[in-house]
Amino acid sequence: MIVVFGSTGTVGRTVVRHLSEHGVPLRAVSRNPEVAASVLPEGTQIVRADLADSASVKAAVRGAEAVLVLSPHSSSQHDLQSRLIDACAAAGTTRVVKLSALDAAVRADSPSRVGRLHWATESHLRSSTAGWTVVRPTPFMQNVSDWLSTAVRLGRLMLPMGHAPVAMVDASDVGAVLAAALVEDGHHGRTYVVTGPQALSLDDVAQIIGRVRLQRLRYTPVPARVVAMAQRRQGVDPWLVAHASAMAGLLSSGEASTVTMTVAELTGRPPRSFVDFAAEHFEVGVRHSGGPVGVDATAQLSFDR
Repeated sequence: MIVVFGSTGTVGRTVVRHLSEHGVPLRAVSRNPEVAASVLPEGTQIVRADLADSASVKAAVRGAEAVLVLSPHSSSQHDLQSRLIDACAAAGTTRVVKLSALDAAVRADSPSRVGRLHWATESHLRSSTAGWTVVRPTPFMQNVSDWLSTAVRLGRLMLPMGHAPVAMVDASDVGAVLAAALVEDGHHGRTYVVTGPQALSLDDVAQIIGRVRLQRLRYTPVPARVVAMAQRRQGVDPWLVAHASAMAGLLSSGEASTVTMTVAELTGRPPRSFVDFAAEHFEVGVRHSGGPVGVDATAQLSFDR
């Protein structure tokens, strides 16, 4: 039995889908099973559990061969995920797979508090008795959707990311890697950096989207402090504002520009290109969600679930 925490998020849903398509027995965990039932494949076994409720977590992982550790960003994410890891170890789970964060951000001295929290949780996982695997993705292609509501109207992407290329990855490819690590042997003790097939600058991204949407679209870099100010005015949690600024700095420095072969090596197929992703999601007439470019979008740049 595979147990998937964070099953209704951007990546969690793709993990459930990949496992379901291959007939793998799974248990999807959600604080709101009714919502989970509306977004997960029909027939998925769904259980109610909350990471803050130790009893529900222990019940959810009982009998699990593998568990996906995944939860939204929060100041308490390390404590919550560590309790889940401890419950897995106590239950005798042989595979615990953690979705982590951008490789360059996950370190003890990270400029991002979220990166430091992931580092602490990874360290806790490595020291546990459970077999472990860590997956560190680059920013998701899906985040681009959050940039477009203003960009389509103004003809500009305005973000604090400089001109360094970013090897964005489709969240579905991240889900496929996680699914492979959950069901296959040979991944114990491995840390996988997952990227798309090509590193693109935001100038490239704007041109690709513009061609798909048949409009002139340009990228305009803006200072991170301006974006942070706008986020604070919108009431975004200060620690998330600080995290977004730190991530923008890392991306601007080229810390997400390296391309890996992880998707191909673990799934047997190449990762999806941004050109193909854009053709499906950004053509004229496709509805986009999200807030103003460079404000809500920046908070999404890192490791959304």
